[in-house]
Amino acid sequence: MKFIQCILLIVIGLSYFFLVSKQSFAQVKKPATTADTLNKLTKEFVATYNNFSKTLDKESVLKYMDKSVSALLTNTNISKNVVKFKSDYKGFEEYLDKLKDANKKSIILSYRLTSIIRTFINEDMGVVTYTADYDIQKQKKLWAKGTETVVLAFKRLKEGWKIIHYTTTTIEDNKFVGECYCEFVELANNNFEIETMIPAGKSYEERKNKVVFEDVTEGDIRIRRVKVDNKSYRWELSSELFADIAPQTATTVNSGTGGNPTVSLGKVRTKQEVLEKIMLNYFQENCQEVKSKKLAKK
Repeated sequence: MKFIQCILLIVIGLSYFFLVSKQSFAQVKKPATTADTLNKLTKEFVATYNNFSKTLDKESVLKYMDKSVSALLTNTNISKNVVKFKSDYKGFEEYLDKLKDANKKSIILSYRLTSIIRTFINEDMGVVTYTADYDIQKQKKLWAKGTETVVLAFKRLKEGWKIIHYTTTTIEDNKFVGECYCEFVELANNNFEIETMIPAGKSYEERKNKVVFEDVTEGDIRIRRVKVDNKSYRWELSSELFADIAPQTATTVNSGTGGNPTVSLGKVRTKQEVLEKIMLNYFQENCQEVKSKKLAKK
């Protein structure tokens, strides 16, 4: 009996030894991750994101993200207005699609890593905090620039390290082209006063203009002439709006008074739409789009 007990003890001891050895071997085999590993991955991600305007390859950027990735973004513009919103894998993919569309219009985003502030790793989880500078240009003309602080949360999965969550805090330092905002008041005799806020570097500048609508007849054709300072527009009964001075990017047609070259700004139905189109054309060096608000009559 004692002999059998001894044999059992030996068998149990050997089983425990092999079990512990197997677990120890598995732990040794699992590659250790250092801060350098995640720092290198972060630098690769930023470089790939920056090169997206050249490659237009979404998968090259998305491969760093887990499909379940979540995000919280905070943007502050030059007016100190703060916008917060959440995003996910689909949201980031749609954002890349917008960058591709902008690229077709020669609008290019440049994104540069400036510093990795902190890297923390705990087994299969890791967090990297970095800062970056960005700028947006069109045909080498600066539209906007700013800084960004980003926190990336990584998790080691079967396919490797993936970003499972990120937060960004973006601060716009300068804006020269972008959204413009105007408020207008209707005066007597189809006259309007307009105050337009346009981006001008560190802040927005206010511009005031007076707009006059006139009904005129050219030959047998009745049109509505719209004047802003020394610039003239024509709003035809077909709802087509023309500018007498054509920007270089538009198609010019001979449709103005006395054969002056004009350019179509599209069809508009209301005076508010006319004012938005005119301000977009009038401040075309600064305004990418115009949002308007009608104030009470004076």
